Amino acid sequence: MASRIRANEPLNAKQVRVSGILLILGLLIEALTLVWNHPISFWVFLFVGGGFLLIGIVVFLHTFIVHFLRARRD
Repeated sequence: MASRIRANEPLNAKQVRVSGILLILGLLIEALTLVWNHPISFWVFLFVGGGFLLIGIVVFLHTFIVHFLRARRD
């Protein structure tokens, strides 16, 4: 049963990497909008940057929860 997941095995590295990239992109977009002096920069900060951050957090939490639910089930 090599396909079983145990609690001491690492998380899915690809999904964690994707979530990290999304978080970094969100932070970069938010940093750029802080120096951008235009009324629309607030909306870009809020929806685009915040959206990337939110999706990155959701992907990471999904990976984390699924990993430990599988480990608990086994």
